[in-house]
Amino acid sequence: MNEFIVSLNGKKNQLNFLSNSKVIYNGEELEFEIFETVNNVYLLRIAEKIYNFTCAHKNNENVILFSQSEKFEITVRTSLQEKASEILAQKVSSHHRLEVKAPMPGMILKLKKKKGDEVDHGEAVMILEAMKMENEIRAVNKGKIEDIYVKEGAAVEKGAVLFSVEN
Repeated sequence: MNEFIVSLNGKKNQLNFLSNSKVIYNGEELEFEIFETVNNVYLLRIAEKIYNFTCAHKNNENVILFSQSEKFEITVRTSLQEKASEILAQKVSSHHRLEVKAPMPGMILKLKKKKGDEVDHGEAVMILEAMKMENEIRAVNKGKIEDIYVKEGAAVEKGAVLFSVEN
């Protein structure tokens, strides 16, 4: 059985495909047929009702449909994808403070950011010179630089905390 969570305009519904013409939608077994009449225009028959809609946008899990001047935003995920999405949403909504440490001993050549600056994941925050090589030390997550613990010209040991980012 193929189980999906379908979010229709923000309301979650359970959809299980029993076959190519039968589904269980929120516990109710329904027969259906779907036909594409022309590019991105579809007819959907559920039981004895027929719906005509246009698919305006689609990607891996999001679809926007228009039917009789109504807009429907639909997200389709497997049960596992939905659970993963919920867990990720909880992690994103909670604030994390991550410290970035020196990967090797060296000297801070240049600070590219300052306390309070916004940074993207992977954006260079400072340059660390080690063994005559310049190494960019990057933000490990998107957020705001909470603090920078070193100054230009400072010698640092491996594992020394260089800066922290709060998302």
